[in-house]
Amino acid sequence: MDMCHRLPNLEAFYLPDSPIRGHILASLCLCRNLKQLGLGKIGFAGTIPKFLSNLSLLEILDLQENNQSGEISSELGKLSNLRMLNLQYNKLSGRLPPTFCSLNSSIERIYVSKNLLRGHISDLCLCKKLREVITGFQLPMLREVYLSLNRLSGRIPDSISNASMLIILELATNFFSGPVLMTFGGLQYLKILNLQENELTNGPSPKRASLPHFFDTVSPAASSGHWIGKLVNLVILDLSKNQLSATTPETVSNLKMLEQLDLSNNAFQGNIPASIGDLGSLKSLGLSSNNLSGIIPKSMEKLRYLNF
Repeated sequence: MDMCHRLPNLEAFYLPDSPIRGHILASLCLCRNLKQLGLGKIGFAGTIPKFLSNLSLLEILDLQENNQSGEISSELGKLSNLRMLNLQYNKLSGRLPPTFCSLNSSIERIYVSKNLLRGHISDLCLCKKLREVITGFQLPMLREVYLSLNRLSGRIPDSISNASMLIILELATNFFSGPVLMTFGGLQYLKILNLQENELTNGPSPKRASLPHFFDTVSPAASSGHWIGKLVNLVILDLSKNQLSATTPETVSNLKMLEQLDLSNNAFQGNIPASIGDLGSLKSLGLSSNNLSGIIPKSMEKLRYLNF
């Protein structure tokens, strides 16, 4: 690519959305000073080329909405200055490579939704350093993680809460299983938590529980260990299409910024709790396809922004 010879100091290169076919040109690796590379929505096919790892100054790599296939190249782990990696809406398969443990602590955004990725999150913990990456110890700047619409499975580890600066966590439409409560209590800046359409439960006895336990406050000792009441910055909480019912009693009534709450398609029982009326910013509420009974609480009249 003559561009790299003519513009040796080029730091940013973006191709506009256009239906170009073929593969990513190897001559791009000659652009040694590139910090931003945007090749998304182009239509490039084939595997992600290993030569991209030669762009050692790269901070942004955007390959979204192409036809990239195969496994994610382990060579990408060499991009130690990367702040944003966007590989979503491709046909990538296999597991995230263990060399991701080399990613620098400055990485802020990881987008790999809508691919064919598989495996457990715990499978990524192949070395001590990698475990620290996954649990957030080595990614203090991580803000957004998109893993939705893949084939990931197993439990979501409690230690993910150590990525304490997370704002968006999208894990929807996978095969995650096991208990979800108390997993995310340390994510105090979290605004969007989407766990929709997995196989998550609340613990060993999911079939005999009531929805009020999800909302009501109990003793300080119990509430201090529960995750949901701590996420005071949440705007969207989607736990729909799981196997949730039994919970550690806690309140969400202090989530004053919550605008969307979806608990539909679970196994909650009992009445809709009166404390739901304390969610003053609520615009959307999903409770359908549960085993709820009783009357709609009068406190919901206070939800002036709620769309019925």
